[in-house]
Amino acid sequence: MTSKLCFDLYVLSPGRLLVLHMVAQHGSLSAAARALGYSQPAIAQQMRRLEAEAGAPLLIRTSRGVRLTEAGFALVEHAAAIADELSRAEQDVSRYARRGGLRVRLAAFSACHATIVAQAIAYLRDTASPVELDLVTAGPSEALTMLEAGGCDVAVIFDFPGMRRPRRRAWRRVRLARDRVFVALPATHRLAGQGDLRLSDLAKEQWVISGHCVVDVIGVCHTAGFTPKVGLATDDPFAMPKLVAAGFGVAIVSDLLLSAVPGPDVALRPLMMPPRTIAAIADQTSIRTPAVGATLEALKVAAAAITADSDQRATG
Repeated sequence: MTSKLCFDLYVLSPGRLLVLHMVAQHGSLSAAARALGYSQPAIAQQMRRLEAEAGAPLLIRTSRGVRLTEAGFALVEHAAAIADELSRAEQDVSRYARRGGLRVRLAAFSACHATIVAQAIAYLRDTASPVELDLVTAGPSEALTMLEAGGCDVAVIFDFPGMRRPRRRAWRRVRLARDRVFVALPATHRLAGQGDLRLSDLAKEQWVISGHCVVDVIGVCHTAGFTPKVGLATDDPFAMPKLVAAGFGVAIVSDLLLSAVPGPDVALRPLMMPPRTIAAIADQTSIRTPAVGATLEALKVAAAAITADSDQRATG
C-alpha cells in the first residue's frame, strides 16, 4: 500500500512502524514492551492498528513469541530506515543546540591537543571569540567514528602516507599542516648513529605507542611490511621518552612534540617517509555555522604558527 499524506496524517503510522521495528528486534511483544517502557497489551494494540492500516497481517503468534509475515518483513525494512533517519535527526538537533550556545565539541589526538588545539584556544581568547570548546581525546579512527555518529562537531586527524580513511560526501576536510615523522631510539641503540631510517628497519623492535593511536600506528607498520610488537600503549606524555631512554622500546615522534623528547639519552632519527598530513574534518552544514567556522579558522592560524616555528628550528 502506498502511503498518502492527508493533511498531516500518514496512512501508515510512523510511530507504529517503529514499534514494529522493536518487536522484530526483540522477537516478542512482551520483550519489545519492556524495552519501550509500555505494557504488553498496549504494544499488541499498536500492532493490531498497524495491521489494519497496512491491510495485511504482519505478525504470526507462536509459543515462543512472534515472527514476521512476508508483509511484516517488507515493512520492517522501511521501519529500520525511519529509525536511522530519526537517529540522525536527533544528532543534528544536538549539534545545533551546542552551536546555538557557541560550544563546539572537538576530538583530536593527544599531541594535537598539546600543540595546535592549545594555541587555537589562545587565539580564540585573544580575539575575544565567544566560542567555547569541549575537548575529547581520540585517535584519528576513533575521531572519525565520533564525527559520523554525531559525537563531535570537528575531528582533527592525521594521515600517514598511503593511509586510507573513510570519506563522506557530507564532510569537508581542511588541511592544517604537514608533520614530519621521526623515530625515538635509546641513545645506545645500534641505529642511533645512522642517518634516515626506514620503518622496516625497526620491524624487530618493541614499540611504545600512543594509546589512542594504536590502530593507526599498527596500520602504517603493516604498510611497511610488519606487525609491531607493542610493549606499551599509553598517552602519558612523560612515559614515552623515559621508557625509550631506558631501552624499553622505540616510538614514533612527529614535529609536533619534538620538544617534549628530552635529553641525551634519546636519539631522534628521521624516517624515510613523506610527512603525515594533519587535517580538521567537519560536516559541510556545520562549517557554515559561526561557532564551527571560527573553530576551524583558529585551528588554521594555530597550525600555521606551529609550522613556522618548526621550519625555523629545522633551518636554524
